[in-house]
Amino acid sequence: MANQEQKEEKNISINFIDGPFVEIKESIDHIYRISFINLKNNKVEFEIDLKSNSWAKANKKYYGDWLIKIEGINTNYYFEHSFNVSNRRVLISFESKALGDTLAWFPYVEKFRIDKKCEVICSTFHNYLFKDQYPEIQFVEPGSPVNNIYALYRIGYFINNGDFDAFNHPTDPRKEPLTKAASDILGLDFVELKPKLPIMSTEKKEKQISIAIHSTAQCKYWNNPNGWQDVVDFLKENGYEVILLSKEPDGYMGNKSPNGVKRVSTPSILDALKVLQESKLFIGIGSGLSWLSWAAGTETILISGFTDIFVEQLNDIRRVINEDVCHGCWSKYSFDPGDWNWCPVHKGTDRQFECSKMISSEQVINEIKSILLK
Repeated sequence: MANQEQKEEKNISINFIDGPFVEIKESIDHIYRISFINLKNNKVEFEIDLKSNSWAKANKKYYGDWLIKIEGINTNYYFEHSFNVSNRRVLISFESKALGDTLAWFPYVEKFRIDKKCEVICSTFHNYLFKDQYPEIQFVEPGSPVNNIYALYRIGYFINNGDFDAFNHPTDPRKEPLTKAASDILGLDFVELKPKLPIMSTEKKEKQISIAIHSTAQCKYWNNPNGWQDVVDFLKENGYEVILLSKEPDGYMGNKSPNGVKRVSTPSILDALKVLQESKLFIGIGSGLSWLSWAAGTETILISGFTDIFVEQLNDIRRVINEDVCHGCWSKYSFDPGDWNWCPVHKGTDRQFECSKMISSEQVINEIKSILLK
């Protein structure tokens, strides 16, 4: 049997593209038992009897320390493959177009490259923010073909039928910091990291403050009807120019811009980054511009109630929230992006959006004073 097998043409392909994968091609038909073993707990995650010229794949797509065993059933063939990305090509693909998601997740691409000692190819919808800052990473546009890769990991927020997708996430990302979603998928110990961004301006204008009032759902807004106007009035009374960075028109989805703000032309994210780097302070809500300000190193105040404090940045940010009212629905309920007025507990009542309605102007102004007067 051994001499016969030596004459057979056997081609075994193994990769970790969207999960552990095995394919056996050969000229003579055999049957093999394929075992996908998680070395973290020595658990057999998936096992199957596979005929020659067929393939098998385990469902878990996030990073894992895998051992793949191939055992012949009607032959004495035996082979093991231990997962190891060292010095191999790995593609990391961002599945979200959102600016905030991208900024939250990108630092873990570089950490993965360094910790795992591998060659990383990365696809994001905002490559222009990182290309020059991370020269050791090869950037490709979303959807571009990439050849000769050993592993592929997709970074995103994967929710199916109201629950998180356990094949894409090891834990429920809604109950953890947004940044941790990336470190979990990539198998890294979690430490909050900031991305490195281009320096668009080194000038700091002491009397310039920028704000952003718009986002992608009403629950993310500061729904105190007088809040933004009170803040802008306070800043202008104290000699500050207030720049509104939001690109949405006045009155967008019923949200009126405060009087007294200055609009500047920021047709690109890099233009907005320049304004943020020049500003003494940024005040925003749950949106990508708040993440951009934080990443830029600008003093940042984030006004939000629909998320718990642990969801957004933990360090180098001033978070304003009222925890005495209903809040934190993001981590408790399935978000419906098609419902602009999504409020899972109090929609249609006078308590709708109370998580941010009940954040007072005084709370925000006191936080502003703690920065401007220090």
